Amino acid sequence: TLNLPQICSKVLGGKFADQKICKDCPHRYSREEDFTLISVDIRHSQNLKESLEQYVIGELLDG
Repeated sequence: TLNLPQICSKVLGGKFADQKICKDCPHRYSREEDFTLISVDIRHSQNLKESLEQYVIGELLDG
């Protein structure tokens, strides 16, 4: 029998890396999660590549 969810995960899935880096100190936080799909905003982008670039862009957190 075919294990369809496992096949889809291997073919279409990947790993998402969540990183938090302190700008004033050497501390880092990193975590990886498996994914099989992501949602990207295509309404405010010229194309899918630009949407994906916006999805992975870093942001500066206060606090």
